[in-house]
Amino acid sequence: MVSLRKSEEERADALHEKALVIDAHSDYSVNVARWRLKGETRVFKRKHLSNLRKGGVNLEVLSIGGDKQTGPIWGPSPMKVLRMLDYMHSEADESPEALKIVGNVGEIESAKREGVVGVLFDIEGSKVLEEDLYLLRTYYRLGVRTLTLTHNGGNMVASGCSEANPGGLTNFGKKVISELDRLGVIIDVSHASRPSFYDTLEASKKPVITSHSNSRALCDHVRNIDDDQIHALAEKGGVIGIAFYGEFVDKKNPTLEKLMEHVDHITNLVGIDHLG
Repeated sequence: MVSLRKSEEERADALHEKALVIDAHSDYSVNVARWRLKGETRVFKRKHLSNLRKGGVNLEVLSIGGDKQTGPIWGPSPMKVLRMLDYMHSEADESPEALKIVGNVGEIESAKREGVVGVLFDIEGSKVLEEDLYLLRTYYRLGVRTLTLTHNGGNMVASGCSEANPGGLTNFGKKVISELDRLGVIIDVSHASRPSFYDTLEASKKPVITSHSNSRALCDHVRNIDDDQIHALAEKGGVIGIAFYGEFVDKKNPTLEKLMEHVDHITNLVGIDHLG
C-alpha cells in the first residue's frame, strides 16, 4: 500500500472530521439483543461506542429484523421487530449522552453537532410486513427509515438474488413501494434479484440504494451488482454502498487494495455522487 505524507494524512483526517460519516448497514443490534436478554443495559455505549467514535462514525443504520433468523431475537416476525425496537429505544433512553434515535436529515446533523451517534433503523427483508401495510406504517412511527426488500430469498414483496428462477416485484410489492415513497422510507435493493432490482427502479418515484453491495465486474458474487445495474441506479439518483465483507471484495484474497478497486471502478462508471 502506498503511504501518505504527513500533510496528506492531516488533510484526510480534517475531511473525515468535517464529513457526515454513515455506516449504512450494521448488525450491532443483534449483539445488543444478546446482552439485554442476559439482563445487561447500556450495551451500545459500553461495548460499541468507543470504536464508533474512533472511526468518526456519526450515524449507524441498525438492522432490527427481517427475513432471516439471526440471533435470539432478530428474525422474521413482527413481535421480534417490535422487541428489537424496544431494546434500542431503551438503549437511547439509558444513554442519551451517547446515542440518539433519528428520523430525518436535520436530526442526523443535530446528533453530529451534539457529539452523539445517531441511530436509524432498517428492516432487512419484507416478511415482517405480513402482507399488511399497517405494519409498515407502525414500524415507520417507531423509527424505521430504510427497508431492504429481500434477504437473498423471495418473499411476498419481491424475489431475492439467490433464487434459481427469480421473478420481480409482486402486486403487493408494488403497493409497498408506493407506501415507502409516500412515507419517505429509503428503499434498499441489496439482496434483490435482477428482475426485482429493475422493477423497483421503475416503480419507485424516489432514489433507491444498495447499502452493501460491490462491483460484480470485479468480484462475481451473487450479492454484487453489474455495471448496467450501477448505471441504472445512478440514473435514478441512487447510491451504491461499498461493503467491506470479504466475499464481496474478492473470493480468494480480499484486501484493502482490492476494496479500493471497487471504489475506483464504480467512481469511474458513475462518479463520486453515487458512491458510499
